[in-house]
Amino acid sequence: MDAGSCELFVVVVAVVVPYTKYTVQHGDEDIFRYMVDLQTNDADVDFWLLTRNMSVLTVGPQKKPQFESRLSQLRVAYETQPLMELMASLEANSTYADEDFDDSDECQPGADCESERPHSRKRRQARGFFSHYPRYHEILSFMSGLAARYPQYCRYESLGRSNEGRHIAGLSISLNTRTRPRRVAYIQAAAHGREWITTQTVLYLAYELLNNLRAFQRVLNDVEVFLVPLVNPDGYEYTHTSDRFWRKNRHRFGGQRCSGVDINRNFGNHWNYQGASQNLCSEVYSGTAPNSEPETSAVVRYLEFNRHRVKLSLDVHSFGKFIFYPYGYARNTVPPTVNTLRSVALRAANQIGKYRGTRYTIGTSASILYEASGSLDDFAYGSLGIPLSYTLELPGDEFHVATFDIIHVCKETFAGFVEFIRHSVCLLAWQDYKDYKVFELQPRSENEQRLLRLLAREKPHWDFLGSRRSHNETGLRLLVSPTQVESLLKLLTEQQIEHRILLDDISELVQAQREENRRSKSRIQLPLIDVFGGFYTHAEINEYLDSLPQRYPQRALVKLFGWSYERRPLKLLTISNGDRRSNKPVIFIDAAMHAREWIAPSFALYIIQQLLDNYEENKKLLQDYDWVIMPVVNADGYEYTHTDSRYWRKTRKPTRDPENIGTDLNRNFGYKWGQNDGSSADPAEEIYRGEYAFDQPESQVVRDVLLHYSDRLRFYLSLHSYGNYFLLPWGHTSSFPTNYNEMMEVADAGAMAIVHATNGIYSYGSGYHMMYPTSGDSTDYAAGVANVTVAITMELPAGGFLGFDPWVSHIEGLVTESWVGVRAMAEEVIRRYPPQS
Repeated sequence: MDAGSCELFVVVVAVVVPYTKYTVQHGDEDIFRYMVDLQTNDADVDFWLLTRNMSVLTVGPQKKPQFESRLSQLRVAYETQPLMELMASLEANSTYADEDFDDSDECQPGADCESERPHSRKRRQARGFFSHYPRYHEILSFMSGLAARYPQYCRYESLGRSNEGRHIAGLSISLNTRTRPRRVAYIQAAAHGREWITTQTVLYLAYELLNNLRAFQRVLNDVEVFLVPLVNPDGYEYTHTSDRFWRKNRHRFGGQRCSGVDINRNFGNHWNYQGASQNLCSEVYSGTAPNSEPETSAVVRYLEFNRHRVKLSLDVHSFGKFIFYPYGYARNTVPPTVNTLRSVALRAANQIGKYRGTRYTIGTSASILYEASGSLDDFAYGSLGIPLSYTLELPGDEFHVATFDIIHVCKETFAGFVEFIRHSVCLLAWQDYKDYKVFELQPRSENEQRLLRLLAREKPHWDFLGSRRSHNETGLRLLVSPTQVESLLKLLTEQQIEHRILLDDISELVQAQREENRRSKSRIQLPLIDVFGGFYTHAEINEYLDSLPQRYPQRALVKLFGWSYERRPLKLLTISNGDRRSNKPVIFIDAAMHAREWIAPSFALYIIQQLLDNYEENKKLLQDYDWVIMPVVNADGYEYTHTDSRYWRKTRKPTRDPENIGTDLNRNFGYKWGQNDGSSADPAEEIYRGEYAFDQPESQVVRDVLLHYSDRLRFYLSLHSYGNYFLLPWGHTSSFPTNYNEMMEVADAGAMAIVHATNGIYSYGSGYHMMYPTSGDSTDYAAGVANVTVAITMELPAGGFLGFDPWVSHIEGLVTESWVGVRAMAEEVIRRYPPQS
């Protein structure tokens, strides 16, 4: 070390000399709570590690006698070490850069730092960037160097500036960045200034990805990796110049002795709830308000702007060898996707352990360590809906990894990083359907038809879009991935089944429809919507629903009736004529049990507008009846079709098979569940019924609505697509319910009205006879358990190329024709079943 470096080290030691480090062993809950209280409320202690069995902390000289006396009273074993001694041992294992650094030498994002300092860069590389702890401007120079060397694949940018004006710099790494919007894996480090090793691991990840692009081509083709290696640059620099163990940022409060905010207590999810403090001198001071700090708000701005693209949020800390998933704010709060979160964390931990056997503990911070509110992982998951959200606590010896070991921590952690990124890709990949082909099959005999029906069950990766739509259909449409084409052609040839390719590559169609929808909706200002002007997301539909009671306070009521698996709110809209009469008969309509059937929510929205906006024309429908409408049942799957995979059908809840996600909601109801071949026990199949009846939160909500209104529910209509059918109970058997003829007359009224209005042809009858056997469907449950008078599944007309994919320009024709039929059926129900006097 040169003289300048020695002076630097003396300054660092001078701040911490009076402090003593304590390692306290405890297993008693009361002692643990005492330690938690100290961490939250006492400014003279700094916790380095706090678990239920052990604490590592430093204590100031004024607090020391009181603290040791209390430990003696509690009969707690502890060890001490003066920080001067610890700092000397760290100094012996440390390497500092051989230059006198200052911030004026920093590389500004967008500048050509490579040409400005080529010689110093080469010296650093020769010396080994990952054999020492770099200063702030070194880090920016390294990042800009990567961007300069790989301009096609790497972008260097600033998310904003810190309290003291330093850049919060990021690196975006991806292939083919201009072809389509990327899904994002977001990884950040050094939210706490003293955690030096975290920055190096994230920089190493960037270095390895860019220097081995061919090896990681598959991952980087499907995801943008966005890295922020130094979230807290002020605190990080302060640990190099003044106080090696400084944790917080460097926010100075005028007239106050203490400074700094804990960035990882400042995020806006359960802010300042537990494990955070409003004591400005506390190490876990949460700030004056959620997201009050420029460092926090820079991260929040990026994540909120990209919230629909970000699939992974990973916050890297040290020390402890933990992987935490939400929630940290309360001990007994379990995330709905806990199985998926834990499974991915286990895989990442296993990859880390392969390098040299490092073992990680996995769980929530609240269950393993202590409650901590306002953290990034809780915010990303709970507030933004980012499905994979974690905090990774690296190994280390009291925040310090010896310089000779930096490279090994980087290498082992790199394997875990890649597993996190890879898993976010394979579970949550946005399908562009590149080179997916659409076949039309023409079975000429009953044996060939039977074979194709069997294949529709045994080949779940062959999407028989037109199969089983009726017993009478012969031509079947089949969507096949490029990897399955060869095996399909071989089978069709061997069985001599007539076939042709209707579409050689469906990706252009998917892209064109997405773009049409985006363009059309861009003209619309929420919460107002134009039903004819686009297909709306679940969040947009809910925003529209929430606006209706303000516009129609006497006639519209929105109620939250439950939550989806991924914690999306499932809302019901009740529409009345405003006369405040209670216990009117009810018509209940739901839509989008199957995610890809976008026209169903559109039609539900059109019904809402007819009953509210066009009230004068339709007020007789509301004179004696209330209407209850749920526009989106399968909220998670429906949202997934908008963000990831257009033709997804099922829910998004993981199954017992980690390779297959989702359940067919319309096979999950608890009436004749699992009976006959009307559903499947195989999670790979599109008609997978679940592990047991009502094991999906979405089907539970529909069940609860049906039962809630059962004593006055006269008409239940479930909207699906496609096929031009009115399907009545039963689906599970060839027999009929006792009031089948009355239901048929209601369906007949709808079918005849459509014929007279548009010449559209609807077929109607029991689902078993009109299409195929089903078990565990919603209309059978409505009729068989909830005693609904009339229960009908309406299969709306086909649209687009595959039937499920109408263009925006088709919406008006489809929903206006369908309304003719629904209005006629409602009028028939109202006529037949007037309210009881």
